[in-house]
Amino acid sequence: VITSTEPLAKTLSKFNQNVYVAPNLIENLYPRQQKVNSKIKIGWGGSQTHRGDFSSKLIHVLKHCSLKHNVEVVWLGYRIHKIENDILIPPTTMMNYLNNLSEANLDIAVAPLAANYFIVCKSNLKFLEYSSCQYPSVLTDFAPYSGTVSHCVNGYLIKKKEWDIYLEYLCENESERLRIGQAAHEFVKANFTWQNNFHKHLNVYKQI
Repeated sequence: VITSTEPLAKTLSKFNQNVYVAPNLIENLYPRQQKVNSKIKIGWGGSQTHRGDFSSKLIHVLKHCSLKHNVEVVWLGYRIHKIENDILIPPTTMMNYLNNLSEANLDIAVAPLAANYFIVCKSNLKFLEYSSCQYPSVLTDFAPYSGTVSHCVNGYLIKKKEWDIYLEYLCENESERLRIGQAAHEFVKANFTWQNNFHKHLNVYKQI
């Protein structure tokens, strides 16, 4: 069995002792577009299975930012909650998802998580996807992101009640959005692209 995270490997090992971990890797990078948005775009991408990750606090903050900071909320694939003047980009294929994510030209990306063991077993893929597009991410301070993201260096790891602090801060500080997005992009390029990290999978196959 090959899986992408240590916690999931530990769980699966109860049923099969031959479990190996090969981390998620990104095939392509999408440098941020130079086009400046008329409104600050805060976006999220995913399916309806993530509805439980969104707290009422985060929804409230998104609504507040849309009014106070001229924010446009962008949903890619599924609208978690209707917010005035938001945008829904229809679902697409896995092959085209990153291209659609890049074309959304977000200023800020969010990745909330519920706190349960199922989430602990998930991977950091959403951070990798956002960073491949040079988007600054605001993420729940919980596995799988806490093991990859360095707070205030290549992203923001937050507690449940801190969404307003960091989203408003990024809305008001364009230079910080660009700094974090660039740092995340370079981090993922070095540590999570196929071009620079194929050996991580090759070593697993050699072990098998």
